[in-house]
Amino acid sequence: MPVPPLFLTDAEIEFMTGYTQPAAQIRWLQKWQIRHVVNASGYPRVTRSAVEGTRKAEPEQRRSEPNWAALDDWKTGTHWRHKRRRQEMGIPEPAETPGKLKPKK
Repeated sequence: MPVPPLFLTDAEIEFMTGYTQPAAQIRWLQKWQIRHVVNASGYPRVTRSAVEGTRKAEPEQRRSEPNWAALDDWKTGTHWRHKRRRQEMGIPEPAETPGKLKPKK
């Protein structure tokens, strides 16, 4: 069974776009956002996978809300890098969360 060529032929690109001039073909491909390259002769080259539509994995569902706890770790200095560095330097863990104002007496 013969394997089809990697790129569409000039006739296939002409049939797909409806244009014979390379500049018009390129404009059409850009308009329809079909990935292509232009060779040294100025002709567009389109891979078969760009028009056959290979299936891509579905994107992961995004969280509906940010992970605010991750930001708290950075603010309080409880991130593991901070802990390790404090341990290496012999500095005790902070007693309070930095950045919070103490009530005036």
